[in-house]
Amino acid sequence: MPTEVEPLLITADGVASLLQISRRHVYTLLQSGRLPKPQKHGKSTRWEISELRRWVAAGSPPREKWEARKSGQGTVGRKWKQ
Repeated sequence: MPTEVEPLLITADGVASLLQISRRHVYTLLQSGRLPKPQKHGKSTRWEISELRRWVAAGSPPREKWEARKSGQGTVGRKWKQ
């Protein structure tokens, strides 16, 4: 019996399915800076599924705030705001 393995990286279609939005909206969010930046692998664009889950759990902040939070900037001594 083969065991199904969850992918580490997903396509825009996978992001759309995960977030229950259209693929077009994925690219709208990406271009407006409201979605974590994807990784490029040659001509392929992929998002790390674990990062998307952390991003949603954090309230889906804009990319700039998400990146600052990931790097630990802007959170010392005060509550992080969206």
